[in-house]
Amino acid sequence: MKKSLLFAVLFSFTINTTVQAQLKEEAYDLWDLLIGGKVGASASTLTKTGGDVKIWPTAGIYTEVFVNPHFSMTFEAAYSRKGANNVIVDEWKFGNLSEENRQLYQEQVPYGSAHPYTFNLDYMTTSYFLKYYIKQDVDVPVQLAFYTGLSFGTLVNARAKVDDTSHNLKDHLHGGDFSVPLGVEVLLGRNFTIDGRWNWSPRKLADSELGDVLLGPARNQYFSLTLGYKFLVF
Repeated sequence: MKKSLLFAVLFSFTINTTVQAQLKEEAYDLWDLLIGGKVGASASTLTKTGGDVKIWPTAGIYTEVFVNPHFSMTFEAAYSRKGANNVIVDEWKFGNLSEENRQLYQEQVPYGSAHPYTFNLDYMTTSYFLKYYIKQDVDVPVQLAFYTGLSFGTLVNARAKVDDTSHNLKDHLHGGDFSVPLGVEVLLGRNFTIDGRWNWSPRKLADSELGDVLLGPARNQYFSLTLGYKFLVF
């Protein structure tokens, strides 16, 4: 009975503290912790391939900790699909291969404008951001924040589709990627957000001779737009 009563008191105190924190009227300050989620879409391309932009859904969750009213640090975990449509593998891309591999790959890999490729690359990404709020004013319904940082992606699936046939490409690409994001967050009220982010990766994707034939020096590049909701925990 005593344990049940103690649990009820602690539970009530936790709920009350959380509700009070969420209703906080003043600007966020040192060690204020928020949790949020976001969903939206990303438009991606593979640089130097000449391919068309792909648009796919993206989603993530994040935590945000304030260090003062203007700056916060954010950790985010997200899923995203990258890639490109209508990538043409021209014959000259086989030129740097050995004679043996050139013959092998030209027999196995369709090439030319009659055989456009679609690349789908799925990543789980963790990101670390430093965010700057221009001014926190609870009486202003729309506020702006800018951020940058580093994102690290783990390749979980990679497919190349050509002539209605899908090929596993994961063993021919680097298993990890990283990018430098530049973003802006529009805070609507105290909870809703609109987030726009441009990401550029300096790392080449291909990690084999076949990868070089298909993608050459291509790198990931994409823009995402998401709608999110975040709330103060404590």
